[in-house]
Amino acid sequence: MVFELSPSGNGQWSGKTVHAFNGKNGAGPYAVVFDTVGNLYGTTSSGGNVDCNPPSGCGVVYELCPGMNRTWKETVLRSFYVKPKYPEGKLAFDTKGSLYGTTVGGVRAVGGGCGRVFKLTPTENGKWSYNVVHHLRGRPNDGSYPYSGVVFDAAGHLYGTTDQGGSGIWNVGCGTVYQITS
Repeated sequence: MVFELSPSGNGQWSGKTVHAFNGKNGAGPYAVVFDTVGNLYGTTSSGGNVDCNPPSGCGVVYELCPGMNRTWKETVLRSFYVKPKYPEGKLAFDTKGSLYGTTVGGVRAVGGGCGRVFKLTPTENGKWSYNVVHHLRGRPNDGSYPYSGVVFDAAGHLYGTTDQGGSGIWNVGCGTVYQITS
């Protein structure tokens, strides 16, 4: 579920469920981020298309929009299927309103991927278009399993980290910090 905590006085907090997932619309939520008008965006590590990894699904990117009486309406922006899959990291907006994130699943292959950096861009018809920005290739290249998601710096460069890949004493590498420029 997605929940909200509000101060209720005397150092106490009260909680409220904002949205409960049912599997079809996602399951296993991770980090969330707000846009400039108060809509909330997040990822789930499973749920969505159950044909991918039955019966769990491969995850979604969702949007929650506040409505009347403090209710929230969910829209699934992207349901992942096979490659890539498992969007588990923090999302980030660029200055034009596109949403960036990472997936940790995929087939480990030369040039194929050990995760991906993706971009969702709002379109005129209210849908979101999906593009892969970068395929992570693992060791010894640029890393694999980008669990932490992405972040932008003030100059518009996109950064992230990986759990494995790069150099290191272990066979899988000790992880990387990567930068993507347009």
